[in-house]
Amino acid sequence: MAVRKGCCVGGCLLKTLIAVLVIVILIVGAALWVYNQTLEKLGLGDVKIQGRTLRELGLAQLKVKDVISLIRGILKGPDIDAIANNRFDPIADKQSTEQKLNDTDIPQDSDDDFNYLYLLENQLTAEQAILLEFADTEIAYILDAMVQQGSDDAQEAVEIIRELNADFVQVAILKEQDIMLEMMIKIDISNIKNQLPSAFGAIADTVYLNSVNKMSVNNQGMVSTQSHSLSINGMTNQMSEVLINALYQLLPQEHLEEDKDAKEFFNDAFGALFKTVINNIGLVGDAETDQAGIVVGGVNYGEVGVDDHSIKVIVRENA
Repeated sequence: MAVRKGCCVGGCLLKTLIAVLVIVILIVGAALWVYNQTLEKLGLGDVKIQGRTLRELGLAQLKVKDVISLIRGILKGPDIDAIANNRFDPIADKQSTEQKLNDTDIPQDSDDDFNYLYLLENQLTAEQAILLEFADTEIAYILDAMVQQGSDDAQEAVEIIRELNADFVQVAILKEQDIMLEMMIKIDISNIKNQLPSAFGAIADTVYLNSVNKMSVNNQGMVSTQSHSLSINGMTNQMSEVLINALYQLLPQEHLEEDKDAKEFFNDAFGALFKTVINNIGLVGDAETDQAGIVVGGVNYGEVGVDDHSIKVIVRENA
C-alpha cells in the first residue's frame, strides 16, 4: 500500500488561516474596527500558503470577521449524520462486493485482496455475460479501496484525493427527475490539531467535501456525468466557495486547469473516477438471467439499470 504524504492541503490551509488571524490580533489588536477590514487592507495579502499568497488564493479580500466565520465552520465540524446518511460499511460492503466480483477476472494482490486499481485501465470480463447489481455503498467501498491501494501516479482523481489526505465516506445514487450522484470524501486535519491555539477549543479531525454530479446513461450502457454542485462541511454559502477555491489552488500545479473553476474541476475529477470504474465493470442496464445471474436474454441498456441507491451492470463476456 502506498504511503500518504505527511502534510495535507486542507490542514496547511486551515493552519495558515488561523496563523493569519493570530497575527491580526497580535499586531493590530482586537479593536472592533479590525473585524470589518480585509486581509489585503491589513497588509497580509502576501502571506503565503505552500508558496501561494493569500492574494493568489482569492483570500486577501476576505474580511477578518469572514476568516473567523470560516475557521469556526471548519473547526466545529458538521453533524455527520445529517450530511452523510449513506456511509459505507468497510466490512459488510467489502464482503458483499467481493462475493459479487468473484466470478469476474479482477486480479488479486499479494494479500489476496482484489486489486481495484485494475478497474482504472481495464474492463472486467466473465466466462459468460453476467448481471450484477451494486448498492451505492459497495461502489463507495470500491472507490475508497482504490485510494488506499493507490500511488502517486494513479488516475488524477485518486491522486487528488491522496494529495488532500482524504478517504471516501459515501456515494449516493438518487433517481429523481434527474439521476444525481453524490460523492463525499473526508479530509484528515488531525495532524495539525496539536499545533493550533487551545483558544479555539474542540477541533474536528476531518473536513467533509461533497461533490454532486448529474448522471446519465446512454443506450449503449455507458455512464456520463455533469457538474452540479460542491459543498464543504455541509456549507453552501460564499465562504464555502472561497475555501473550496483555495483548496483547488493549493493542489500541485500539474492538476490545475485554467478553463475550469474549482467546483467544475473537483466534480469532473470525481465524476470521471466514478464513470471509469462503472464503465469498466460493465454496461449499465437490465436483462433476463438464470438463477446464477448469467444473462439469457432481454438485454436493455440505459437508465433502466439505475435505481435509488443501486446500479445494475452487465459484465462483458470473455471473448
